[in-house]
Amino acid sequence: MPGTGRASIKSRIVRITALDGIGRPLAGDCASLVTAGYTNIAVSHEFEDGEEFTQKNAWGEFCVNDKDPDRLKNAGVSVEFCNVHADVLTMMASMVPLMSGAATVGAAMTETISEGGFAIETWTKITPTTGGPGGEQLWLYWVFPFLRPGRLSDFTMEQGPLLITVESTTQASNEWDEGPYPTEANPILSYGLVLPEGTHWGYVETEVQPPEPTAGCVAMPAPTPLATGATAGTPGTFQPEGNRAPSDKAELDTITPSPATAWLPGEYVLAGGAQYHWDGDSWMAGAVPQPAGPATGASAGSPGAWTPPGSVPPADAAEAITDGVSASPNTAWTVGQYVQGGTVGVGGEMFWDGTTWQAGRAT
Repeated sequence: MPGTGRASIKSRIVRITALDGIGRPLAGDCASLVTAGYTNIAVSHEFEDGEEFTQKNAWGEFCVNDKDPDRLKNAGVSVEFCNVHADVLTMMASMVPLMSGAATVGAAMTETISEGGFAIETWTKITPTTGGPGGEQLWLYWVFPFLRPGRLSDFTMEQGPLLITVESTTQASNEWDEGPYPTEANPILSYGLVLPEGTHWGYVETEVQPPEPTAGCVAMPAPTPLATGATAGTPGTFQPEGNRAPSDKAELDTITPSPATAWLPGEYVLAGGAQYHWDGDSWMAGAVPQPAGPATGASAGSPGAWTPPGSVPPADAAEAITDGVSASPNTAWTVGQYVQGGTVGVGGEMFWDGTTWQAGRAT
């Protein structure tokens, strides 16, 4: 599945999440909404041109001609709605909800602008329909993790559909991380990933299916707690099941390994997309290294080298004979050539005489 190009059509749903002023998902009532009542999501990018440095000489030729890279300022995102719930406008466009008891029956536009923002996520269909390794349909999942309070574009009431568009721009997000939703509803978390700091938008292919539309906004699910334990494997797993994986080494350092002794070769867990293993004392980067195997060959030199690289050489010539170590070249080595065995000093020196291994250096 990874690394495969995908063709994609249509957009199934959009999920809207309320954020605070620095882009953190808000908990509590009316913090999340899923709708299929939209016609399109449009994205456009605004770049700042890189600064140019030019200077001509007295002949009119460039003696300096350079340009800094263009830099992304933001992405403009607009969503056109054909079935607008008042909660959409309160979450995305700073409108004030009009309530009848616990029900939102409308919204009012005022001059007040929300201090927070919102995130949107959507799932687009992969074509042809494709199953993933887990047997579920694959989708492309897109996330815009930090959008400024939006504004309504002009709309017309006429003999035809009423279409309302909310326009916004992205900000660099440093707080979305893996997102606020549990693993079964969260494509980023399902991979054990976090969005890098400064993300304006991102996407992954996923077997996490699009959520069902909600009847207006709903309370944000409680934040997924961090795992407390990690079991060795290839990769290992985090416990309790359903808790989120650590997003970085600092969070991993709070987690108890199982077993608490050094893990076996090849074992690791994933934290923020990176591999780590337990060495019996602390978390270390990478999987547990595979132990070096015995040398199977030796190349002539002064000294020569054992193959494969990193392998364990025989202690001396007698052990090289017992182990059946091959020599390169397999003709008699020239004067002074040898390889150094595991025994330190002259006791570990050996050479190939064209027939067998001999102690010392070729003469």
